[in-house]
Amino acid sequence: MKLKKNEKNILKFLAEKNIFRTADEISEKLKISTATIYRTVKLLNNSFSYDKLIFSEKGRGFKLNYDIYLTINNYGKDKNEKLPIERRNELLLKLLFKSPIKIKQEILFKDCYLGEASINKDISIMKQELKEHGITFFKKDGYIWIEGNEKAIRKLTGKIINNLNFINIDKAYNSEDKRDFDIDFVLRQMEYIEQELNINISYPYNINIFSHIYILINRFRKGKIQTDFELKKIKEENYPNKLVLSISKKVINRLSGYLNTQFPEIEVEYLYQYLISSSIYEENSENEVTETETIKIIKFFIKEMGKNSRLQFNSKELEKDLLSHFKPMLQRLKNGIDIKNDLLHEIKTEYKVIYNYTLEVSKKISAEFNLSFISQEEAAFITLYFVKNLKEINTEKNVIIICSSGIGTSKLLKAKVKKTLPDINVVAVLSYRNYLKNKEKYSDIDFILTTVKLKQEINVPYLMVSAIFTENDKDRVIKMIKEIDYENRKQYKSGKSNKTELN
Repeated sequence: MKLKKNEKNILKFLAEKNIFRTADEISEKLKISTATIYRTVKLLNNSFSYDKLIFSEKGRGFKLNYDIYLTINNYGKDKNEKLPIERRNELLLKLLFKSPIKIKQEILFKDCYLGEASINKDISIMKQELKEHGITFFKKDGYIWIEGNEKAIRKLTGKIINNLNFINIDKAYNSEDKRDFDIDFVLRQMEYIEQELNINISYPYNINIFSHIYILINRFRKGKIQTDFELKKIKEENYPNKLVLSISKKVINRLSGYLNTQFPEIEVEYLYQYLISSSIYEENSENEVTETETIKIIKFFIKEMGKNSRLQFNSKELEKDLLSHFKPMLQRLKNGIDIKNDLLHEIKTEYKVIYNYTLEVSKKISAEFNLSFISQEEAAFITLYFVKNLKEINTEKNVIIICSSGIGTSKLLKAKVKKTLPDINVVAVLSYRNYLKNKEKYSDIDFILTTVKLKQEINVPYLMVSAIFTENDKDRVIKMIKEIDYENRKQYKSGKSNKTELN
């Protein structure tokens, strides 16, 4: 089982002593929120079908089930020791690769060393998983097999391979262990594709393409492809990028030679779809999804994000950044191709609010432009673009100065603030009365610097300073900016909004 950073740290801390620890204790020690702790404990316990990894008692906190913890710590030392979810995924892979060929139940479960009750439980869970993907599970006369649409079979196979972390391209390139001939062959095809396109296919697209070719090999080697899946013929006019089409044909021809079998032409189309659904294009390259269409969707997305979140984004910069992700993403949606996002859990935790807004807007986009469902993995990637944009525009703080003195003194204060703190943009210098009359106009500013005491409650952070703006005033403003930035980070992560009064 591959544990994430928070999971590892919580387990390590609980393993130090055989006692209950409160969520507050864990939070203080690991510097993570109690909400993250509760969510992580739930995820860890859901990974085990036979017992709880972490016990919890109201008022006492959490305590480690040390016996189960030891099996995780030793996982990998004995190849027969597998967690239930990993065992079921490996069983499903065998069935998916061989579909629709039947496998004897005793052979399928031979290396699992399970009792009848555990086998029946595994079968029930696998059956439900297959049903959710439109694949039918059969069990008759001591045999087990599955049947379904070829696309559905390959899609679920890819998902399981990603969940098992079966493919590590960097490790495959550098491994000195016994080599897998199929993996070596696929790596050579990846190198050929990159060489012909003169690009480096980065994560997660390299995993997607690698998985597709590897699954294809195993389906033809171990299973039986449906006849209707083979009938479609390639019409070159339907494939605008002739270079990618040519490369797809050559790779499929090499696969035919490698397995000594004739692949149907539909496999060329599938590989073509995977290649054009990856970020491999120059700005001027032909693409099946037009740039005009993509920009229209991006603008709508940014507008809805601003409306829903009430946050301000640098739209021009964001459009440029999102274009590189949206073009291949729209192609993936069109072709029904999923991608893996190893950072999904971390993004959902660290940028909870922005992620939730992104997910919400993704649903609107799908409905508005008649797109396929945008997955959590895709939404998480998009979230990072919005977070990056917010961080970039938040380096400059927009402020107003409220001053009771004359015009000369006000201008002098503005000039001193700008000279000593160049990252501050003074939007306006106002009297207190004028500010109260125009509060709505200035509702989006970051904070107020004032030389007078503000008697009415306002919803913007403010700080009293001297009219001559001393070195002490400068230090206090810098401190306030840090506190506002800290509160903003908390807001992105937890959804809580705090307005600050400092004086």
